[in-house]
Amino acid sequence: MLEKWQPRGQGDFSQIPQKWVRIRRQRLAGSLVLIFLVIAAAGCGPKGFIKGEAIGADGAILARQRLVANAGGKTHMITTASDGSFEISGIALGSQEVKVSFDDPATGQRYHWARTVQVGIQGVRIRVEFSGAPENPDQLMQAVWRQLARGEWEAARKNLESLSDDPVESQPASTCELAWGWLYLRSGESYAKARQHFQNALTLGRAAEAQVGLAGVEAATGQYGEATIQLEQALEREFHLQLPYLDLNTGDLQAALASLYLQAGDEAKALAILHQSEAASPMGQKVKNDILALIEG
Repeated sequence: MLEKWQPRGQGDFSQIPQKWVRIRRQRLAGSLVLIFLVIAAAGCGPKGFIKGEAIGADGAILARQRLVANAGGKTHMITTASDGSFEISGIALGSQEVKVSFDDPATGQRYHWARTVQVGIQGVRIRVEFSGAPENPDQLMQAVWRQLARGEWEAARKNLESLSDDPVESQPASTCELAWGWLYLRSGESYAKARQHFQNALTLGRAAEAQVGLAGVEAATGQYGEATIQLEQALEREFHLQLPYLDLNTGDLQAALASLYLQAGDEAKALAILHQSEAASPMGQKVKNDILALIEG
């Protein structure tokens, strides 16, 4: 008769040393205790809530608009109702500082509101009234980068024209040149103008960042070999190069460089860069994974 075959490691656990069983149980028990303590600490005490209405700088209600609120030490992403109302729940009782910000999608301008309120069991009501338009150069430039990220080319152009007409020390000309370059490149309006602005920024001392833009121009025109040279030189100038205004970190730029080498037909170089690259953002990591799948798949 043939003996019944039983997969190794399944069904019969009698050969497992008892000390390993005890260790595993001890670790599991310890984990359960830790989880209990965390949950108990997080849930202690009654909570209150905040109800409010949001009013824009023009005096009109902010209907169906996204707001970012910080209350009770936590950040809340909220969307107003059609009448401008909103609610934030789970707020600790007592005196709480509430901060609310709003990015106007029409202008790219950011508004802030802050108050200290007394939160009770029955909640508290607030009226968030945003007022005043950001006029200082730093606020205008922040608006430009947000507009470029959202593809709001005309709004970005108007703010850049305002900055270019009155350059000040807090907003150097090199920053405006970079922004103009990205406007022309991302909108596809003129690669020649984009190249000129990036070269201006390079001359004004923003060499590494300008070369990232120049790499983008070359890639957009199909010159992948030249694009790899520009981006590689940029990373050599600043090993930990980051472009926070575009949400690009070093790992993202390395992933872009690997992608350019792949486009240029140098798979070995692309693979070497990926294996030595730094951590990327979720978007950059997806690019890395896609490239690896293409090369190794």
